[in-house]
Amino acid sequence: MKRCLILFLLTTLTGLTAFAQLDLQAVAIVRLTRSEPITVRQLRAELETLAWQELTPRLRRAPTNEEVTRTALSSTVEQRRQVLDVMINERLALQAAERDRITVSDGELNQHIQQLRAQMAQTIGRMPTEEEFAAAIRNETGQEFPAFRETLRR
Repeated sequence: MKRCLILFLLTTLTGLTAFAQLDLQAVAIVRLTRSEPITVRQLRAELETLAWQELTPRLRRAPTNEEVTRTALSSTVEQRRQVLDVMINERLALQAAERDRITVSDGELNQHIQQLRAQMAQTIGRMPTEEEFAAAIRNETGQEFPAFRETLRR
């Protein structure tokens, strides 16, 4: 009985470890100036971000995590391939920009963010507060403002 229990626990642990490793498995490796893997987890996160952006206007509210996950998992192989292609191209562009020492200054980034705030001001009839702007970014992209800012910088 004790041997069966130990065998069961070892089998379960091995299975859980293999399952956890699946998220870290590379689905593509980008190489221009350095080797950079794109993992299953990263692809899934990108699919979920796109699902969030697709569902929000359709539902006219922030989608639940279950709705986002269900939509992301229902994507076709072709849609997943297209998302992966975009991820590969983004990383190639970032590596090329690093290689060529091309950067976005804080001033340029702040100017772009101010343009986005001005567009929102036209929509709501006044300049949005920091909280309103951050909430709008979160509702539109599913990202918190600092993450959105870094996405813009890239």
